[in-house]
Amino acid sequence: MAASNSYKSDQLTEKQILAYRDAFLLFDSDHDGYIHEPELGTILRYLGFNPSNQDLLDVFRGRQEKSDQCSFSAFLEICVEMRQKPVATEADIKEAFKLFDADGSGTLDAKELRFVMTNFGDKLTEEEVDEM
Repeated sequence: MAASNSYKSDQLTEKQILAYRDAFLLFDSDHDGYIHEPELGTILRYLGFNPSNQDLLDVFRGRQEKSDQCSFSAFLEICVEMRQKPVATEADIKEAFKLFDADGSGTLDAKELRFVMTNFGDKLTEEEVDEM
């Protein structure tokens, strides 16, 4: 699988394309040239992205290829899209933390943490929170 020439140098470098190709091949376990929808989140996280479940659904809904498979060229497009997503700054994270620190103590107690983990973002079940 050769590196794609359809990506301008301002989007991805040749080195990035090769790294993404290596990761793609690692997760293409049946060597058919595709990764499957359930593998996409895993491979993106492996590459350092942090997509939410909603991000992954949006990516698959917005693709031209309407299947549960993702070719390497479609995967590169997804990587470009993920690279363009804004990254939260430390100040953003601190501000968000303050929203859930109900008593203003500077920490989240177990009750506050449970509320956050079961109600926001990629929601966990009560059982998953108990395991933490």
